Amino acid sequence: MEKLFDPCVNRTLELIDGQVASVLKAGLGKPKLVLVVGGFGRNAYLYSKIEEYARARGIQTRRPKFPYVLAPIHVKLSYNNNLITWN
Repeated sequence: MEKLFDPCVNRTLELIDGQVASVLKAGLGKPKLVLVVGGFGRNAYLYSKIEEYARARGIQTRRPKFPYVLAPIHVKLSYNNNLITWN
């Protein structure tokens, strides 16, 4: 059954790889963390593939217990030593 989702999983990994490449190209250093949120990110198979991808590159993964919000929020992102913070 998992193989049925491989095209979606592979595309997701390609998109993550593109984000990692963009961070490197911007001169911000190697990302330290992939944060997986949303309904599709709750899928154990997808998450295991993201972990496998990240581990091979020395990047950590995290999946919050509640990877969604019930109301819109406004987030201000800032870069500080290759770490994205929000307030």
